[in-house]
Amino acid sequence: MHRRWLWAAVAVVLAGLARAGEDDYVLHFSAHFNVREQVVEARLRVDQSKTAIDYIDFAAPAEHFDHFKGDGKVKLTKGRVLWTIPKTGGELRWDYTVESKRGSGYDALFTDKWALLRLDSVFPGARNRTNKKANVTATLELSGPKHWAIDTRYGRWLGRQHVLPVDSDTRYLRPSGWIIAGELGIRRDDIAGRKVAIAAPMGEDIRRLDTLAYLSWTLPELVKVFPDLPPKVLIVSAGKPMWRGGLSGPGSLFLHADRPLISENRTSPILHELVHVASRGRMADGEDWLVEGLAEYYAMVFLKRSGGITQRRFDEAINWQRDWANREGGKLSEPSRGPNTARAVVKLAELDQRLPGGLDAWIASVPPDRKTDCESLARFAEKTKTVFWGCDIGGG
Repeated sequence: MHRRWLWAAVAVVLAGLARAGEDDYVLHFSAHFNVREQVVEARLRVDQSKTAIDYIDFAAPAEHFDHFKGDGKVKLTKGRVLWTIPKTGGELRWDYTVESKRGSGYDALFTDKWALLRLDSVFPGARNRTNKKANVTATLELSGPKHWAIDTRYGRWLGRQHVLPVDSDTRYLRPSGWIIAGELGIRRDDIAGRKVAIAAPMGEDIRRLDTLAYLSWTLPELVKVFPDLPPKVLIVSAGKPMWRGGLSGPGSLFLHADRPLISENRTSPILHELVHVASRGRMADGEDWLVEGLAEYYAMVFLKRSGGITQRRFDEAINWQRDWANREGGKLSEPSRGPNTARAVVKLAELDQRLPGGLDAWIASVPPDRKTDCESLARFAEKTKTVFWGCDIGGG
């Protein structure tokens, strides 16, 4: 019954698209996993009754993009494609090669049994010109071999068209987040009011149920501080030859199969990435030390609050971060990795103790239309008469 109601709701939305105003336009994205060629066959169709969007222009490096064909004019120049869209709409088609190296591993890969990548890599952000009075709607359709499963931040794929949620004010609404396709093992649960899915290739040593159990007592603490965590969260994983780390995306994250739920230094890679997922729409650009410091610090805080570690172990973890930052010259600087992030953790831990209500109160005080940045932290410290080191960073 639930599935019939779901399709009925989608049908109503799609019927609404067909009745869209003459100034409006619809972006139809689709991707097919071609296992034989190990490429993603991508398409973008624009429906419009008159020119509401007249071109898109995006980066298309030759190592990933090939075989562009389309209605209207398609021009390739220096690793970019410029598509001039016919007045009544049209379609652009291309092939996307998935394989992408990060260090000694891959952060995107297509094998004969599965594919793991970012949707926003297949459909990159684009310069465009639109009628500002027009409304935009977007849909996404995915396909592959009949025996393959496909999962995204929008939910599992049941072979029908999905209408993308309007989660930004962009004029070029496009699919985003991690996608995994293939012969998969998937476990799902409802946790802290969110639908959480853990997906990985069959045969991989992935602790799906362990992860869901761990999140059942840590995620409720996370959403108390970061309530913007999306209603659906996809966690994808794989082992070799994927990159041995974690990477967040809109409504989703990748975590290597070898990464522990809790590290020996009492941090949590999965909670770190989930803080990124929950806060990415609110964090200011160009403040990597604050973004990484908050994610690492709160990963430990949520462990303590949920009973995963004691106060003693939490204090030891902060001291370990302090020793690391001192030993290797960690500073509040960009990019924030290793000892630099450790320095940010220590500074934020000290501030958490001095601020009335702690960092929780600062984060809650930032209005929804403002960014959670160092400036807002400085204002909150000044308002509460708390000594603050300032935003002119660069030192320890």
